[in-house]
Amino acid sequence: MRWTTSSRNRRRAACLSLIAFLLLTALCMSSGDASAESERVKVGAYIYEGDAARIYMDRQLLHKLKEKQDTKVTFSDAMSIDEARVFQYEFYAMHPEVTLSYAPLFALQTYDNDKKICAGYVATYISSEGGAQRYRNLEDAAKKLLRGTSDLSDKDKVRIIAKRLRSSCEYADTPTDLWSESLYGCLADGKATCIGYSEGFFYLMRRAGIPCKIEVNRYHAWNKVFYDRKWHKTDLTRD
Repeated sequence: MRWTTSSRNRRRAACLSLIAFLLLTALCMSSGDASAESERVKVGAYIYEGDAARIYMDRQLLHKLKEKQDTKVTFSDAMSIDEARVFQYEFYAMHPEVTLSYAPLFALQTYDNDKKICAGYVATYISSEGGAQRYRNLEDAAKKLLRGTSDLSDKDKVRIIAKRLRSSCEYADTPTDLWSESLYGCLADGKATCIGYSEGFFYLMRRAGIPCKIEVNRYHAWNKVFYDRKWHKTDLTRD
């Protein structure tokens, strides 16, 4: 039977209505998932994975640090011990203007719950004298290490900055003072453990605009940097 103009229009309208319904359903489901995930982060029940939880924890802790002293705040999310340490070290390196003013800043609590390793953070605000001057020293050292690299390729930036850092910092197998396990020991004092190297290099890479992360195991810390469309392991204490 030949379709009339009106029947074609009805068929077309029905198809468009079905498509609109399916799109609306998909959008509602996506919004519901996003809202649920946001709520999990909001109530602190979010398992530590991905950028959403990381950014939330980082901002909340930074806010507490800037607003209060001699107080404690605890983050208890399911995470491995190594993930917890990485968060700690990267937080130090991302916010030196704050973290150089407090010592010690973090304590890490761990426990075994049905063979699942979990970790909790305690940030203790013990004011340390000279924080502003330490930050200025850090900035001066960073500028020297980054000098003349802005127009280079990412690969050459990594190579040259890593070479300069190795030349300017002495490796310490064990901590020699309070700051040797920090980016300050690596960049400003010129003597650091593997943790200090990894924090210092992380800080410089972020300043240079190169994606970087810290990785750890039970005994060691190192970096990974992204250039030429892939991640490269960079261990300034061994390479």
